[in-house]
Amino acid sequence: LFRLVLRSSLSKKNKLLAGLVLLLVSQAPLLKSLLFGNLSSPELPPTVLLIQGWSFVCLLIVFVLVIIRDIILLLARIAKAVLGKMAQPQNNESTGRAFVMTLGFLPAAYLGLQILLSGLVVVPTAYGVHHSIDIPNINHMDVTLPRLPAELDGLVVVQLTDMHISPLITEEWTAQVIEQVNALEPDLILFTGDLFDGKPEQRAKSIELLKNLKATYGLYGSAGNHEYYNGFAAWMDVISGIGIEMLLNEHRVLEINGQELILAGVNDRVAATFNLPMPDIEAALSGIPESAVVILMDHRPDTAPVNAEAGADLQLSGHTHGGQVVGMNQLVALFNDGFVYGWY
Repeated sequence: LFRLVLRSSLSKKNKLLAGLVLLLVSQAPLLKSLLFGNLSSPELPPTVLLIQGWSFVCLLIVFVLVIIRDIILLLARIAKAVLGKMAQPQNNESTGRAFVMTLGFLPAAYLGLQILLSGLVVVPTAYGVHHSIDIPNINHMDVTLPRLPAELDGLVVVQLTDMHISPLITEEWTAQVIEQVNALEPDLILFTGDLFDGKPEQRAKSIELLKNLKATYGLYGSAGNHEYYNGFAAWMDVISGIGIEMLLNEHRVLEINGQELILAGVNDRVAATFNLPMPDIEAALSGIPESAVVILMDHRPDTAPVNAEAGADLQLSGHTHGGQVVGMNQLVALFNDGFVYGWY
């Protein structure tokens, strides 16, 4: 507002209008929470949510660009002052003036660049927001576990994480993901949290669709932080009702091809906010056969070193959304002990 709108050549009326637009866009998360349900699942049409997401991300990027521009302008002003003093001797007077005159054009040049970049923000951001609701790609990964028995070699496990089924992630999207998963003919389907947003009654159609998922040895899941936001107990009942067995600080022993495989799951640590049981890896792995391979579902990846020490052979996690944005993924890594996506 202060660096772009108020310093522009707009009329007072248009400055006021631009200021109101900025206020509305910047406070969209708060408005969604107050007026349309909650931040993670505002009950609004998908088109409205896409426009809101696009405008908010545009604002964030322009905000960052304005800060970068101001840092450059500040450095240019400092350089101008320093070079002006250096140019005081008579024999360098003409050179000093040339430097100062050249630097005098920098603010206008950077302002022009800022306007250009602000315009270029609009199209790529619209492209990104549009593709954020594409059907996700299938990532095939061969996982080698040293202790895995030969009889379990070739086991097909499909991990689904952070689906966030909501007004933006529609029934059509869910149906296509289910079709993709079933086509893989999985032995196991494992959900590592944040399956739904909103209340169970609001996601009724998608809940029914998930009953169509099929795996030879069953569907299992662990809780993510979003499972706690809209009634943990209610969601656990609903998810269990569609055939997904939730492992909450517990494990199951599966008999596959005459060999034992341990599936375990732990709670998410946001449980503390709701006075519910915290993640407990010791409880989850209590009493397991010592020789059995353990696949652990833990929504957050930063627990991996502790869980490995406790006996997990393979940990499947989500939560980070893969970092989402190039550059920003490094910030995501800082909050997750360096884990963002892929194989570690």
